[in-house]
Amino acid sequence: MEKFFPKVNNFYLFIITLSSFVLCLLMTIFWSKKITKELEPMIKTSEEIRQRNLDFKMPHSNIKEFNKVLEGLDHMKKALSQSLQKERQEEENRKSQIAALAHDIKTPLTILRGNAELLQETKLDSEQKDYLNYILKNSKRIEDYSQTLILMNKTEAIEKNSFEKINSHDLAEKII
Repeated sequence: MEKFFPKVNNFYLFIITLSSFVLCLLMTIFWSKKITKELEPMIKTSEEIRQRNLDFKMPHSNIKEFNKVLEGLDHMKKALSQSLQKERQEEENRKSQIAALAHDIKTPLTILRGNAELLQETKLDSEQKDYLNYILKNSKRIEDYSQTLILMNKTEAIEKNSFEKINSHDLAEKII
């Protein structure tokens, strides 16, 4: 029988090696699925933070180390939320300051232009007329700049609005 079959020792060694390999493969598959399942909360959390959707409940994992990472992500979420809130508030303050500045510039500028236009109606020599034209021309430029500031401030607010497609036929029927 030794002639037709391998030696028993070699056969046992082959069986042990094969079963060890299969066992390692099965354990690797089992643990990779388990770790992938435990990593899912971290992946979902990081995706929510990436999309700046900061109003969600933090999930938990069954692995202590993963929970520490999730706690870190929660702190990051809270800090990002505070930062975005502060950024929005600063943007609103900036807009109101620009609007106030533009308005504050327009008031004395209107008085200046009005007085310059009144001076135009008086008798002036050519040098005084040149100075007056210079005052009117540059006060107009300042007025245009302040109008541009006001317009830019309003345009930024419009751009941040969300737009959606509508059926123009339905809109026309509602208007009629």
